Amino acid sequence: MLLEQRVQDIQTNITHFCNKSHRDASQITLLAVSKTVDLEGVAAAARIGLTNFGENKAQELCRKAKAFPELQWHFIGSLQTNKVKDVLPLACCIHSLDRISLAEEIQKRAKGRSIRCLLEVNVANEASKAGLTLPEVVSFVQNLEFYPDIEVIGLMTIAPMTTEPESSRPIFRALREKQLEVQALGLKWAPVKELSMGMTGDYTVAIEEGATIIRIGTGIFGPRNYNK
Repeated sequence: MLLEQRVQDIQTNITHFCNKSHRDASQITLLAVSKTVDLEGVAAAARIGLTNFGENKAQELCRKAKAFPELQWHFIGSLQTNKVKDVLPLACCIHSLDRISLAEEIQKRAKGRSIRCLLEVNVANEASKAGLTLPEVVSFVQNLEFYPDIEVIGLMTIAPMTTEPESSRPIFRALREKQLEVQALGLKWAPVKELSMGMTGDYTVAIEEGATIIRIGTGIFGPRNYNK
């Protein structure tokens, strides 16, 4: 299947599941996960109208963001503190804030610029994944009051791998409930309007549960070797 057809199919699904959930499809950001995709692949995706791209390695984000500065680049992987200085000037958003040491480094390197971040939440408590636990989220976001250049625009989670999308629903619903809890605090530095959840296998369920950002790699670019 051609890249353009795959993207059209995803956009059709976005519209369908937004309508089903009484939501506006314009609320959904389609984030093309371009890890392991070469520059030609990014260019092809951009030509058909995709504007938001996600990378999980600092070196790759820097390389591609410099090649395509007109696109919006999101850092979606675990961010090491020693890579913050490289990523911040190029990323429009950090999707993986999950520890105070990282917040300290972001604040140090922000230099007065507001840095848009999502808190990474390990809803399923998987040992193999980073992220805050659900009970840690409120106290963590309250402590970010002391990091004035960090704006917590939302929450992010990755559901456990599964062949049954419906099994991800409780994970996404729990994150949505935590979003409402944080919003109720009325913290000016944490509007948490965004929910980044759902990937190729389960994004339709994520949309039904309130996702505003869906991260699609294979569904756009096809199967790839993620061990590269």
